[in-house]
Amino acid sequence: MASESTPLRLRSTSLQYNLRIWRREEARTRDLKRGGVFILALCAISLMVMYVAEPLVDNGESDDTAQQVQIHAATQGVPANMTANSEVFCGLTTQDSGYIKLPNKVDDHYFYWYFESRSQPSTDPLVLWLTGGPGCSSMMALLTENGPCHVLPDLSTKRNPYSWTNESNVVWLDQPTTVGFTYGDERDADNSEDNVGENIYYFLQGFFEKHPELAGRDFYITGESYGGHYVP
Repeated sequence: MASESTPLRLRSTSLQYNLRIWRREEARTRDLKRGGVFILALCAISLMVMYVAEPLVDNGESDDTAQQVQIHAATQGVPANMTANSEVFCGLTTQDSGYIKLPNKVDDHYFYWYFESRSQPSTDPLVLWLTGGPGCSSMMALLTENGPCHVLPDLSTKRNPYSWTNESNVVWLDQPTTVGFTYGDERDADNSEDNVGENIYYFLQGFFEKHPELAGRDFYITGESYGGHYVP
Protein backbone atom coordinates (compact mmCIF):
# COMPACT_ATOMS: atom_id res chain seq x y z
CA MET A 1 0.00 0.00 0.00
CA ALA A 2 1.32 3.41 -0.92
CA SER A 3 2.17 5.74 1.91
CA GLU A 4 2.68 9.47 2.17
CA SER A 5 6.44 8.96 1.82
CA THR A 6 6.19 7.35 -1.64
CA PRO A 7 5.82 10.60 -3.64
CA LEU A 8 8.66 12.09 -1.62
CA ARG A 9 11.00 9.22 -2.53
CA LEU A 10 10.11 9.59 -6.18
CA ARG A 11 10.61 13.33 -6.02
CA SER A 12 13.96 12.86 -4.26
CA THR A 13 15.12 10.42 -6.92
CA SER A 14 14.09 12.83 -9.65
CA LEU A 15 15.93 15.69 -7.99
CA GLN A 16 19.07 13.59 -7.59
CA TYR A 17 18.91 12.64 -11.26
CA ASN A 18 18.47 16.27 -12.33
CA LEU A 19 21.33 17.30 -10.04
CA ARG A 20 23.63 14.72 -11.66
CA ILE A 21 22.66 16.01 -15.12
CA TRP A 22 23.29 19.61 -14.04
CA ARG A 23 26.68 18.77 -12.58
CA ARG A 24 27.65 16.88 -15.72
CA GLU A 25 26.65 19.82 -17.94
CA GLU A 26 28.43 22.28 -15.65
CA ALA A 27 31.65 20.23 -15.85
CA ARG A 28 31.32 20.01 -19.64
CA THR A 29 30.86 23.78 -19.90
CA ARG A 30 33.88 24.36 -17.65
CA ASP A 31 36.01 22.03 -19.80
CA LEU A 32 34.90 23.80 -22.97
CA LYS A 33 35.78 27.20 -21.50
CA ARG A 34 39.18 25.92 -20.42
CA GLY A 35 39.77 24.45 -23.85
CA GLY A 36 38.88 27.78 -25.44
CA VAL A 37 41.35 29.62 -23.24
CA PHE A 38 44.03 27.07 -24.14
CA ILE A 39 43.39 27.60 -27.86
CA LEU A 40 43.75 31.34 -27.33
CA ALA A 41 46.94 30.70 -25.37
CA LEU A 42 48.40 28.66 -28.22
CA CYS A 43 47.50 31.45 -30.64
CA ALA A 44 49.27 33.92 -28.39
CA ILE A 45 52.43 31.86 -28.04
CA SER A 46 52.45 31.27 -31.81
CA LEU A 47 52.35 35.03 -32.32
CA MET A 48 55.17 35.42 -29.80
CA VAL A 49 57.34 32.86 -31.60
CA MET A 50 56.63 34.60 -34.92
CA TYR A 51 57.53 37.92 -33.30
CA VAL A 52 60.81 36.53 -31.99
CA ALA A 53 61.66 35.32 -35.50
CA GLU A 54 61.70 38.90 -36.75
CA PRO A 55 65.13 40.57 -36.53
CA LEU A 56 65.52 43.44 -34.10
CA VAL A 57 66.79 46.57 -35.85
CA ASP A 58 68.86 49.03 -33.85
CA ASN A 59 68.34 52.54 -35.20
CA GLY A 60 70.65 54.07 -32.64
CA GLU A 61 67.83 55.80 -30.80
CA SER A 62 67.09 55.17 -27.14
CA ASP A 63 65.00 56.62 -24.32
CA ASP A 64 63.84 55.68 -20.83
CA THR A 65 60.89 53.68 -22.14
CA ALA A 66 62.75 51.79 -24.85
CA GLN A 67 62.47 48.00 -24.69
CA GLN A 68 65.76 46.18 -24.19
CA VAL A 69 65.30 42.88 -25.99
CA GLN A 70 67.99 40.56 -27.30
CA ILE A 71 66.63 38.17 -29.93
CA HIS A 72 68.00 35.39 -32.08
CA ALA A 73 66.12 33.73 -34.96
CA ALA A 74 63.52 31.21 -33.81
CA THR A 75 63.28 28.97 -36.84
CA GLN A 76 62.78 25.23 -36.37
CA GLY A 77 65.79 23.59 -34.80
CA VAL A 78 67.57 26.86 -34.06
CA PRO A 79 67.59 27.86 -30.37
CA ALA A 80 65.76 31.12 -29.69
CA ASN A 81 66.99 33.26 -26.82
CA MET A 82 65.42 36.43 -25.55
CA THR A 83 65.98 38.67 -22.58
CA ALA A 84 63.05 41.00 -22.10
CA ASN A 85 62.68 44.17 -20.04
CA SER A 86 59.05 44.69 -20.95
CA GLU A 87 55.57 43.43 -20.08
CA VAL A 88 55.30 42.21 -23.69
CA PHE A 89 56.86 38.91 -22.67
CA CYS A 90 54.98 38.12 -19.44
CA GLY A 91 56.84 40.29 -16.99
CA LEU A 92 60.15 41.86 -16.12
CA THR A 93 62.21 38.76 -15.33
CA THR A 94 64.79 37.31 -17.69
CA GLN A 95 63.51 34.46 -19.83
CA ASP A 96 64.74 32.13 -22.53
CA SER A 97 62.91 29.96 -25.05
CA GLY A 98 63.99 27.73 -27.88
CA TYR A 99 65.02 24.23 -28.88
CA ILE A 100 67.49 21.67 -27.58
CA LYS A 101 68.47 19.06 -30.18
CA LEU A 102 68.65 15.61 -28.60
CA PRO A 103 71.91 13.76 -29.42
CA ASN A 104 70.30 10.37 -28.77
CA LYS A 105 67.64 10.83 -31.48
CA VAL A 106 67.66 11.17 -35.26
CA ASP A 107 66.31 14.73 -35.40
CA ASP A 108 64.32 15.47 -32.23
CA HIS A 109 64.18 19.05 -30.96
CA TYR A 110 62.61 19.72 -27.56
CA PHE A 111 60.98 23.13 -27.12
CA TYR A 112 61.16 24.86 -23.73
CA TRP A 113 60.33 28.21 -22.17
CA TYR A 114 62.39 29.24 -19.14
CA PHE A 115 61.63 32.07 -16.70
CA GLU A 116 63.90 33.27 -13.92
CA SER A 117 62.58 33.66 -10.40
CA ARG A 118 60.96 36.95 -9.41
CA SER A 119 62.65 36.65 -6.02
CA GLN A 120 66.31 35.55 -5.94
CA PRO A 121 67.11 34.02 -9.35
CA SER A 122 70.79 33.56 -8.49
CA THR A 123 70.01 31.28 -5.54
CA ASP A 124 66.41 30.06 -5.92
CA PRO A 125 65.87 26.43 -7.00
CA LEU A 126 65.21 25.24 -10.54
CA VAL A 127 61.92 23.51 -11.38
CA LEU A 128 61.19 21.46 -14.51
CA TRP A 129 57.46 21.34 -15.33
CA LEU A 130 55.96 18.47 -17.38
CA THR A 131 52.29 18.64 -18.37
CA GLY A 132 50.66 15.24 -18.83
CA GLY A 133 48.16 13.80 -21.25
CA PRO A 134 50.25 12.25 -22.58
CA GLY A 135 50.20 14.73 -25.41
CA CYS A 136 49.40 18.04 -23.68
CA SER A 137 51.71 21.01 -24.18
CA SER A 138 53.34 22.49 -21.08
CA MET A 139 52.54 25.88 -22.61
CA MET A 140 48.99 25.23 -21.40
CA ALA A 141 50.20 25.31 -17.79
CA LEU A 142 52.52 28.25 -18.44
CA LEU A 143 49.86 30.47 -20.01
CA THR A 144 46.74 29.40 -18.10
CA GLU A 145 47.83 27.90 -14.77
CA ASN A 146 51.14 28.42 -12.92
CA GLY A 147 53.16 30.63 -15.28
CA PRO A 148 54.10 34.29 -14.81
CA CYS A 149 51.20 35.52 -16.96
CA HIS A 150 47.83 34.38 -18.27
CA VAL A 151 46.49 34.94 -21.78
CA LEU A 152 43.22 36.87 -21.92
CA PRO A 153 40.47 36.46 -24.57
CA ASP A 154 41.78 39.48 -26.51
CA LEU A 155 45.24 37.79 -26.65
CA SER A 156 46.74 40.29 -24.24
CA THR A 157 48.42 38.99 -21.10
CA LYS A 158 47.83 39.57 -17.40
CA ARG A 159 50.45 39.10 -14.68
CA ASN A 160 49.80 36.04 -12.53
CA PRO A 161 50.44 36.96 -8.88
CA TYR A 162 50.49 33.26 -7.91
CA SER A 163 53.11 32.17 -10.43
CA TRP A 164 55.58 29.50 -9.43
CA THR A 165 58.28 31.92 -10.53
CA ASN A 166 57.60 33.91 -7.36
CA GLU A 167 60.06 31.63 -5.56
CA SER A 168 61.79 29.51 -8.22
CA ASN A 169 63.32 29.44 -11.68
CA VAL A 170 61.01 27.36 -13.88
CA VAL A 171 61.35 25.52 -17.20
CA TRP A 172 58.15 24.51 -19.00
CA LEU A 173 58.97 21.70 -21.45
CA ASP A 174 56.93 20.40 -24.40
CA GLN A 175 57.25 16.60 -24.38
CA PRO A 176 57.19 13.93 -25.73
CA THR A 177 58.21 14.52 -29.35
CA THR A 178 55.46 16.07 -31.58
CA VAL A 179 53.72 17.67 -28.56
CA GLY A 180 53.33 21.44 -28.75
CA PHE A 181 56.32 23.01 -30.50
CA THR A 182 58.56 19.96 -29.98
CA TYR A 183 59.21 18.05 -33.19
CA GLY A 184 61.25 15.17 -34.55
CA ASP A 185 61.68 12.45 -37.16
CA GLU A 186 58.62 10.17 -37.35
CA ARG A 187 60.89 7.21 -38.06
CA ASP A 188 62.32 7.57 -34.56
CA ALA A 189 59.08 7.99 -32.62
CA ASP A 190 58.93 7.40 -28.87
CA ASN A 191 56.98 4.35 -27.76
CA SER A 192 57.56 4.10 -24.02
CA GLU A 193 58.00 6.17 -20.87
CA ASP A 194 61.63 4.98 -20.77
CA ASN A 195 62.17 6.68 -24.16
CA VAL A 196 60.70 9.92 -22.84
CA GLY A 197 62.78 9.74 -19.66
CA GLU A 198 65.96 9.29 -21.69
CA ASN A 199 65.01 12.22 -23.92
CA ILE A 200 64.45 14.48 -20.93
CA TYR A 201 67.85 13.47 -19.55
CA TYR A 202 69.57 14.57 -22.76
CA PHE A 203 67.43 17.71 -22.90
CA LEU A 204 68.69 18.67 -19.45
CA GLN A 205 72.31 18.16 -20.51
CA GLY A 206 71.77 20.63 -23.35
CA PHE A 207 69.84 23.05 -21.16
CA PHE A 208 72.54 23.14 -18.47
CA GLU A 209 75.13 23.66 -21.18
CA LYS A 210 73.24 26.83 -22.15
CA HIS A 211 72.67 27.80 -18.51
CA PRO A 212 75.72 26.67 -16.51
CA GLU A 213 74.76 29.13 -13.76
CA LEU A 214 71.89 26.78 -12.85
CA ALA A 215 74.04 23.67 -12.44
CA GLY A 216 74.34 22.54 -8.84
CA ARG A 217 71.17 24.38 -7.85
CA ASP A 218 68.41 22.61 -5.89
CA PHE A 219 66.44 20.91 -8.67
CA TYR A 220 62.85 19.65 -8.72
CA ILE A 221 60.89 17.82 -11.42
CA THR A 222 57.12 18.09 -11.21
CA GLY A 223 54.01 18.11 -13.37
CA GLU A 224 50.37 17.14 -13.51
CA SER A 225 48.19 14.25 -14.61
CA TYR A 226 50.12 11.74 -16.76
CA GLY A 227 53.28 13.74 -16.10
CA GLY A 228 53.45 11.79 -12.85
CA HIS A 229 54.55 8.75 -14.87
CA TYR A 230 57.69 10.57 -15.99
CA VAL A 231 58.56 12.40 -12.77
CA PRO A 232 59.47 9.39 -10.53
